[in-house]
Amino acid sequence: MTSPANSRTGPLLLLAGLALLIGGFAGLIYLRFASGEAYPPGSSLRADPLGTKALFDSYRDLPGLGVDRNFTPFNEHRGLPEGAALLLPNANGARFHRLARFDAVRDFITGGGRLVIALNPRIPEIMYPYYNDDSDEDEDESVPEDKPEADNAGPADDPDPDAGFEPVPFRRAPRGEDERALWAGLTLLPFEAKAGYAFRNEQVVDRLLPLALPWRAGGRLTGLGEDWTPLYELAGETVAAARTFGDGEIIVLTDAYLLSNEALLMHREPGFLAWLPGGRHLVIFDETHLGVASQTGIAVLVRRYRLGGFVLTLAAVLGLVVWRGSLPLLPPHPGRAAGNTIRAELSSEAGLASLLSRGVSESELPETAFRLWKRSFIRNEADRRRHAALLREVEELLAAESALPPRRRNPRETHLKIHSILNRHPRTRL
Repeated sequence: MTSPANSRTGPLLLLAGLALLIGGFAGLIYLRFASGEAYPPGSSLRADPLGTKALFDSYRDLPGLGVDRNFTPFNEHRGLPEGAALLLPNANGARFHRLARFDAVRDFITGGGRLVIALNPRIPEIMYPYYNDDSDEDEDESVPEDKPEADNAGPADDPDPDAGFEPVPFRRAPRGEDERALWAGLTLLPFEAKAGYAFRNEQVVDRLLPLALPWRAGGRLTGLGEDWTPLYELAGETVAAARTFGDGEIIVLTDAYLLSNEALLMHREPGFLAWLPGGRHLVIFDETHLGVASQTGIAVLVRRYRLGGFVLTLAAVLGLVVWRGSLPLLPPHPGRAAGNTIRAELSSEAGLASLLSRGVSESELPETAFRLWKRSFIRNEADRRRHAALLREVEELLAAESALPPRRRNPRETHLKIHSILNRHPRTRL
């Protein structure tokens, strides 16, 4: 037999093993988030070479310059701080024109803010399926079939071979009134040149901008009108441009490498990084374009209103209710139990028979059963006419049985006769 000490050791070891397993998983998750590897490339929360945490910390150490992160999606934003610089590192080249559709972004720029977009150079090299994915219902953005060079901005997934779409090189230009007004014809095209140094345009005289910057090819900017000023060129193509819009400015870079942690170690350009805020008092690193956004859920509300103690107390009470319903609080009777299993003296059928014997006498059972049957099957006059013959035969049988002396009555035999009579009709079987 198993001793009480051994029976208690097993559950304790199981609980200890589960605690160690949960602790190990929590430690791995903590290490992943602490290093920033759980965040996408370009995030200011990522400390490895692909992140921008070093730039975030560098700006924060500068006197008189505030640094913050934005986790609120632009379509839910009530308003960005005025007179700040908004950085979007490693942005998706297929989506950056759509920033003009958000009122928060347009109001931020026209109010004196500076928008800096550093694109991912690999995005424009992807082959996109030839179809339009814009969802504005008030714009006619249909693409004629005889013009494969028309604008398109499909998702970055591989095209479905069964969908009938023809892959074409990516080309994205402003669409809609808001986009055309903000971007003024600026178009992003693929760039097949090799990586190298991008040289400053001759028209730019800002001393903070270096003469040359290391650049990774992938995208080039075209459609630059009078509103745009080319900043840097690589192999004769513009890879960085700037324009004024209202009281603010827009900076578009086709490469986000110089903002990364790797660049701050290998190719540090302090003059260029100091020029990016444009003299603003606050630099905001946007995380929403990378998919890192705050969501208002139950957990957020619990943390915000400090309801952790209430939730733990409620969980404990519910656990006690479940435990109380599954285990009896009273110990089992020693004469009726073997181990922890309680034995019942009577079955459910015996309990029902005992209940009937207390309420109905044996001689009245056939008549009582027939009366209950009629209550279930004879619900209206039509049922009474349909089963008139059966009812008359059973009633005659009960009348003959009641006419006999009590000692000669046989309730069991009478019940079996009633059962056989009613079972002649399939709808009246007991």
